[in-house]
This record gives sequence, C-alpha cells and structure tokens, in this order.
Amino acid sequence: MHVDVKERKSSFKVPFVVQFILLTAGFSSLLKVSSEYLDGMVYIEDFSNYFVSYLLCYGLGIGALFYNHFKNNDANRDRHTRITICVFALLFALLITIANYALWYLPTPEYADHMFRNIYRLLYVFLVFAGAGCAAYNFFGCISDLFFLWKPGDFRVKKPVTVFLIVFVLISLTDLGVLILCKYPGNLQTDSFAQIYQATGDFDYSNHHPFYHTMLIKFFMNIGMMIFGNYNAAVALYNCFQVLFMAACFAYGVVFLYELRAPRWMLVLNTVIYAIAPYHIMYSFSITKDTMFAGFMLVSVVSLFRYMKDLGNRTADLIVTVISGLGVCLFRSNGLFVYVLWIVSIVCIVGRAVKEKEEIRKLLICMIMVGIVSFVMKHPVLKILGVSQTDLVESLSIPIQQIARTVADNDDLTEEQTGLISGILEVDKIRESYSHYSSDPLKERIRAEGNENHLVEHKADYLRLYIDIGIKHPGSYLSGWVDQTYGFWNAGFKDWHWYDWVDPGIYDNRYEIHRTVINEKLNNVFNEYLWIFEEVPVLQLFLCMGLHMWIVLAMLFIAIVRKDRHGIIIILPLIWILISLMIATPLSMEFRYFYAVFCVLPIIVTTVLRDEESNPGESII
Repeated sequence: MHVDVKERKSSFKVPFVVQFILLTAGFSSLLKVSSEYLDGMVYIEDFSNYFVSYLLCYGLGIGALFYNHFKNNDANRDRHTRITICVFALLFALLITIANYALWYLPTPEYADHMFRNIYRLLYVFLVFAGAGCAAYNFFGCISDLFFLWKPGDFRVKKPVTVFLIVFVLISLTDLGVLILCKYPGNLQTDSFAQIYQATGDFDYSNHHPFYHTMLIKFFMNIGMMIFGNYNAAVALYNCFQVLFMAACFAYGVVFLYELRAPRWMLVLNTVIYAIAPYHIMYSFSITKDTMFAGFMLVSVVSLFRYMKDLGNRTADLIVTVISGLGVCLFRSNGLFVYVLWIVSIVCIVGRAVKEKEEIRKLLICMIMVGIVSFVMKHPVLKILGVSQTDLVESLSIPIQQIARTVADNDDLTEEQTGLISGILEVDKIRESYSHYSSDPLKERIRAEGNENHLVEHKADYLRLYIDIGIKHPGSYLSGWVDQTYGFWNAGFKDWHWYDWVDPGIYDNRYEIHRTVINEKLNNVFNEYLWIFEEVPVLQLFLCMGLHMWIVLAMLFIAIVRKDRHGIIIILPLIWILISLMIATPLSMEFRYFYAVFCVLPIIVTTVLRDEESNPGESII
C-alpha cells in the first residue's frame, strides 16, 4: 500500500509541473496583447485592459492547482461533476482565447517566413488556451469540493416589514442625499433628452427607446411642471421616483434573503453593496431605461424563487411575478427576448412536473400570458397609437459590424458584392465610419446618407451577401464580433461606467436643464469616491463586466453540480441577457446594458450558496 501511494504521488508530479508552467506561460502571454501594437488591428491598450482580472484568475488557478494536487480529490468526484468541470473549463478557455484573437497578429521579423509566423503565433494561442483551461479546470474542481454553504441563521423571521423599511430608508437617504446635494437634477445624456423631448411633445413617439418608459417619464414630468413650473425640478421629480423604486427593489431582495434566514453578516453585506456601490448610486438617478429594467429583473427573479419555494403568500408572489415580468418585457428592447427564453428554460428544467404540479402550470401560464400581453403592447397597440418601431439597421448592429470589418480589412469584394453594399452605403464611407467597438457611427451615416429602404426591400439578397462574405472571411467576422461584444464577457476594459453630466449630445438643450451643486465639498468627496473605483486596480474589479459574468458562470456551475434546479432557473435570465448582447449589442463596453447583472448577482450568489437541506420553504419542483 505504501508503494501504491508513492506511485500515485509521483504520477501527479509531472502533470502538476506541466500545469503550473502552462498556467504561468498562458497568462503571461496575455501581456503581449495588452502591450503590443498590432499593425492594422486593434489598439488593445486604447481600452486599458483590466489585466488585474487576469491576475486574479491566475492567482485563483495557481491556488486551486496546489489544493487539487495535495488533496487529490479527482478520484472522489462523480461522473456528473467531472463532465461539468470539463465543460466549464473548456468554455472559459475558449472565451479567453477568442477574446485575445489578436495573438494571431503578433508582429514578427520582416525576414521571417510564413511558416515561422504561423508557428510563433500558434504557440501563443496554444499557451493562452492551455493556461486558461488549466486555471479553470483546477478552479472549478476546487470549488466543487469546497462549497461554502451557509446554514440558516439562528433567528426567527418575525419582522420582514421592519427589515424592508430599514433597508429602503437607508438606500433612499443615501441616493437622495447625493442627488439633491451633489448631482441635481440627476444624470442625463443624449438618450435621456430624446425621451424627454418625446414626453414633452417636441419629438414624435418612437419605441427606439421603450415607449412605456417614456410615458412614465412624461407622467412624473407633467406632475413636476404642474407643481414647480420648472423643467429642472420636473426631471428631479422623476429621478426621485426612480431612487425610491430602486431602493424598494433592493429592499425586496434583502428581505427575501432575510426570509431565507441568511446569516446576518450576509444581510448586512448585501445592504451595503446596494447602498454604497458607486454604480447603484449613480444609476439610481440616471434617466435611462436600463435602471428600471434592472429593478424589474431583480424583483422578477426574487418573486419567482419565492413562489417556487413557497416562502410567503404564493398568490401575492405570483402577482409580483406578473407585474415585474411586464416591466422586464416592456422597459428594454431585449427584455421580451430574455423573458421568452427564460420561460422555455423553465419548461425544459421542470420537465414532467408541468403535468404533475398545478402550481407550476399556474406559474407558466401567467408567465406565458405576460409574454403575449407584452408582445401585443409592444407591437399591435403601438401601431394603433402611431408609435414607430426601431428601424432594421438598429437590430442588425452585429452583422453590419462584421461586414464593415471585412471591408476595412480586405479589398477583394466582387463587383456584385460591392454593388449590393453600395446600395446601402458607399464602400469608402463604410471604411471611414467603421469603429471596431461601436456600430453607432455606421448606423447614423446609413440613416443620414445611405439607403436603408434598399436593405428592407432586398432582405434575401443581403442575407446571401452576409453568408457569402462570412464563408470567405470567417476571421474578419470573428474579430468584428469579438470587438463588438468582448466588453461583456472578457476581463473588462476601462471605459466610462456611469453618466455624471447633463449633456444633450446631438440635441439642443431647449429647456436649459442644468446641473446644480448645492454642497461643493461633498460633491468633491463623492467624485473622489467615484474616481478611485475607476483608477485603483483592485477596485476596478468591482466594475468589471466580464469578471461579473464569470462569477455568474461560476454560480451556474455550482447550481448544476448540486443539481439545484431553483438556482439554475434564477441564474438563466442573466445568461440570456448576455446572449442577447452577444447577438445584437450596438456598443461593446456599455455598462448600462449590463447593469441588471450587477443588480441581481448579489442575490444570486447568496441564494445559490444556501444549504438546501436545512433551508426554509417547500419546493414545487
């Protein structure tokens, strides 16, 4: 037996050393992408890649490697766990490698031949893939053995209303204090002014920005004008409502954890995050559809879990699920898409229980009705009201970027392809307007100088064009897609995260809405607080969209390994938000598009890490 143990230990020495080398070489290779200028490609350094996220992954990977080596728990994991570890490790390695596709364009000496260049670059690609894969494999293997599952706290759930009010008041006072003393009347940018001008009747109504959100802005602005006769005050009134709405959503989430009997320190931690995280403060009084959507998404996730676990009044939870579901579908363009995929996911997960449990059938019927009603409200109803929909160009951001990337990188289009593309916008103008991280310049130029109707009238021809160019230039399509989306699923990039201005952008400020600072000293302190989160590397982790998406995937991994269907169900909306951005985002690093993930994630993490066996509530699945 002693010999067997020695042999087993020695058999792990080589893999351990190899993995350590691959981990180190792989993550150090990423420095090449962060520091090199890649001729004709992307200036990665322009975005100041949050390399600290990669350093964190490297540290966790090395720590997990040592843990797995000395514990040697591979043999004790069941087949389900091992397969799940391999799948998630492969997914993570692919994401890291694809995001850093620029490794394939690393500079080589001018005298180097083609084979040398390919081998040199392929080596770097392999090292990154293998290093990221080793890190992920060891990390997921480690957490599959080291679940931190909290036990219910030693207290009775007596005063949920009191807990709600304490959290609500704390968050409200924090946000209202900053709004009134430092950032009055709130944060506004181009899209905000477009909705305000629709609300005041200066612009025609459009569902480009959700119509029902515009109506909500109009409601409060009308009240503000009646009371104060002042557009600054009218805008501030809407923002005060939004602050209270978001505080109520966050308080609802914390009360849910209280009813799960989460430990007190977890309740305090979640409350602190919602009260003082810079993005929560700034978005609470930013006029943007994304804030309301995030609040509705949080409430929808919580109310659905409460209903499934019968944590309170099931009828009340179902009503809240319906109302919040309508908010999710109507307050963002991708909301209905996310909600429908969520319904389909639930049906797939609960399986035969749909036939066996009346509660599940009732839930799904209500959710399906929410989807149907939302579709009717977004299309037939708006058509009757004469509200225009988003144009086709807006919904084709990714394909437009991929074709534009091909045009920018290559000069071998056929005459027929050139003619079709020029039917929308001249090829030279596409090259001039192409921005690898935003489709807005191209879309605006098509609207201003191009022929969008030609695209609408010849959809089949342009679909064939898209496929033909993609087959010939898959690399350009891949790089165009990566550059347009990687801010949401890669390590993260330094870009703006919140509005801190009153700026009409392309519009005139006809109502002279302006920033008023009542307490200059407090405003300076608060601005310093915002600044350190954007500039201090460790604090940048709290703003990194890609890192937060990786945490979502880690929570999904834990839920799958534990076979926790409740956890999987409440995580999936965040996955569908990411998928919707990966196929249709107009901007690659727009924090507000991802804000819902930051709102829901603290609740998700706390819920997934619960001890199911000793947790309150009776499941319907």
